[in-house]
Amino acid sequence: VALGEYVIFDLETTSADADEALIVEIAGVLVQGGREVDAFHRLISGVALPKAVAALTGITAAELQERGVPLGEALHDFLTWLAERPLLAHNGQRFDVPVLRRSLESVGLNLGQRVLLDSLLLAPLAFCLEDEAPEVYALESLHARITGQGHASAHRALEDCRATLTVVGACLERLRDFPEATRAFLQTMPVPEFRLLWSRAPLTQEEVTARVNALLR
Repeated sequence: VALGEYVIFDLETTSADADEALIVEIAGVLVQGGREVDAFHRLISGVALPKAVAALTGITAAELQERGVPLGEALHDFLTWLAERPLLAHNGQRFDVPVLRRSLESVGLNLGQRVLLDSLLLAPLAFCLEDEAPEVYALESLHARITGQGHASAHRALEDCRATLTVVGACLERLRDFPEATRAFLQTMPVPEFRLLWSRAPLTQEEVTARVNALLR
């Protein structure tokens, strides 16, 4: 079944190392029919904020102290808001999801069984027919490529979620515009991110072979 509803989430953390990073900020946007319909945001109190992270994000120690909440409270609130919806993050498989899982475990919570998607895996496929494919697929670079302008609020979790939604929308639009034979072939691939666009019914070997042959003609 195609996914008509999902949540994009993003973390700002104390480190780029997924094994050491502590969450400073968590945000999410609820997407229905390709549009943001709700948003979530929390700052985390009690975290020692490295100067480099403060400079990168614009978050201050005073802001965390005044507006932040304990990690356990923030993550409980996030899971309640998330419910059982699928989760998507840019570079989520390598960073955001491992950090989120570890952080949840540290406060006695867990992510549960759910669909996990990564727009970093979707983008190279969406741009594969471009004459000049992007050299890098970082969120800021993709957003600039798609919109023609920089991502002014990069490295703040909520705005990064919204930038990711822009990137995902552009990727899906490109996939819709692929030649019919290419689309039919892509739908044979076990790529979870394609569920944002297409339902994936089981195919027989004969159907897969026919689609491959049509692509190669």
